[in-house]
Amino acid sequence: MKSSRRGFLKVMGAALGTVVLSSCGSSSGPPRRPMPNGYRFHRLFSTGEALTGAGDADFLPPSVKIHDNNQIIFHAGDRLGRSGSGLSMGLYELDMDYGSQEPRIEGFHKIVRVGDRTADGRNVVQVQLADLNAQGSVAIRLLTEGEQATSLYLERHRGHGASADGLQRVLGFRTPTPDTNFIFGAALGNFDLYDNDDLLVASFWAEVNGRSTGESLFHLPNGEVSADGSNLLTSGAVIPGTDRQISKFGLMHANDYGAYAAQVHTEVIDRNVDPSPDPGSAILKGTVMDAGVTGASLLAVSAGTRMSTALRSSQVDSAESLNYGPRIGANGDVALVTMISDDSVRLTLGPDTISGTGYSTPTGMTIEGIGGPVVSADGLVYFVARSGDTEELLVSNGGGTTSLLKTGDKLFGARGPALTTIAFGYAREQVDSYGRLVFIGEFDDGTLSIMLGVPL
Repeated sequence: MKSSRRGFLKVMGAALGTVVLSSCGSSSGPPRRPMPNGYRFHRLFSTGEALTGAGDADFLPPSVKIHDNNQIIFHAGDRLGRSGSGLSMGLYELDMDYGSQEPRIEGFHKIVRVGDRTADGRNVVQVQLADLNAQGSVAIRLLTEGEQATSLYLERHRGHGASADGLQRVLGFRTPTPDTNFIFGAALGNFDLYDNDDLLVASFWAEVNGRSTGESLFHLPNGEVSADGSNLLTSGAVIPGTDRQISKFGLMHANDYGAYAAQVHTEVIDRNVDPSPDPGSAILKGTVMDAGVTGASLLAVSAGTRMSTALRSSQVDSAESLNYGPRIGANGDVALVTMISDDSVRLTLGPDTISGTGYSTPTGMTIEGIGGPVVSADGLVYFVARSGDTEELLVSNGGGTTSLLKTGDKLFGARGPALTTIAFGYAREQVDSYGRLVFIGEFDDGTLSIMLGVPL
């Protein structure tokens, strides 16, 4: 498949190749957490190679994820059985063996693909978002034949490519919410699977015997819809200290202790005061133990939001716009990329500014843009910085920054292809607790590859 870097990014919205790259670091203060001395990078799978239970991979979107169960999941599109120009998307799994000197693929499995039949007898029409956790469970949003809307499926405790019960439907259009006076609506949004198979799910809902409708962020303990679940945030709720209310939900992320950060879209409370206001956004932080917007703290708002005097004097960040979804670490610190102006961005973790436009990387590149951050279990922040068409993968502990990889690098020897794109930060779980990281790399021979980075 031939594709340019710009084309690849537009579409995005097992032999092991390997290379060792030593880290290049800089420090702007005393280091807080130790950082890796370098990384060894391995190519696990590429376009043009055969997918298990499908055809050859034509496309690899940037949604590859890793977790502590020696498990990597990724989406891939192939043309097997397709007569038109579209691709059949599937979700696949690599079982990894990290015990030897070189990481080894121990198993390559299909989780679900378009055309498959689920355990409840439904034919899969679309394979959409997916997530995984340290227990080996996988949650997937699927559209099945004959349904008007997507459903959320969960496969618990996968091991060696299988599980006891297979994919089971958790919720879908018109199934009850935790409050059985309401049912889930036709629009299922983002979700996050974390410890003990708990789920955060954004979804529309409707009243069973009434006219009330809305969208909420639900907490589903143990990945089940039951009376133990709760409605954490709801559209129409006023964000305290501001002139805004929640209009709909964006990306969210929870840590294994039940703390979460959520991106919400906002609108003014009183349109009589400002009949044509620009829509805004905000970042809220809360815990699954405290339902309601008053139990959450406001971390950031977009420009145009009117705040109370108390909020203006607090740590609430105000920016032109809030880019990407928030990423929360184990200690509750939230990583954010905010656009300060049309040509200025800033990356923060909790109260600390990590990087931003105009900063220099350890290799001397002046940063023009920053991608989505990924926070590791030990609080390190991994992110891709950009200058023109050059991208650099960096890690920071808040006191210093280390360069791990840069486009133009020849990862497979002098005669091998050069790296042209580092598609990292599009997904939340791209670094495990051992510091191993995954991303999709694009090379100048047109191939896309799942890349694994192992710290030295």
